[in-house]
Amino acid sequence: MKKSTLIVTSIFLVTILVNSNSFAQSSGQSSDDYVRTTTTVPDLLAAGWMHDSTQSEADGRLITEIYTNNSQGLFAMLMVEASPRVELLLQFATRNVARAALKVDGVWYSAKGPFLENRISNVDNYFQFEPIRDSQGKETSIKVSLDTVEGLKSVTVLVE
Repeated sequence: MKKSTLIVTSIFLVTILVNSNSFAQSSGQSSDDYVRTTTTVPDLLAAGWMHDSTQSEADGRLITEIYTNNSQGLFAMLMVEASPRVELLLQFATRNVARAALKVDGVWYSAKGPFLENRISNVDNYFQFEPIRDSQGKETSIKVSLDTVEGLKSVTVLVE
């Protein structure tokens, strides 16, 4: 996985945020409030979530999958390694609020707060990428960290 791929994919999510339609939420809590206050991540396999294969894309071992939940006014971007399938990063959002999550040892950890709210970004609540190099200076992996509700969490992803 390349750092540039992660950054481009993140920009892709922000583009979706700016251009997406707003949907009404049927529960008492607004979609914005859900993303703003949740300490868990949405279950993309639950009823209401639809995988949008027309916007999903692959780049080598990295696959970016886009999901929408029109009834709740939410959408998500899931980044996975292709083989074997390993979920890595998740961004879920409404038109106005976006939050990040990182999967470590099979457990999702939600960022301590939104990384984007009303087009104002908060990089403290977003992924931090740190290249790891071998003794010859070649990038061998990337350490991805996120300050979560449960504290700082990190995962190391091998570079192709």
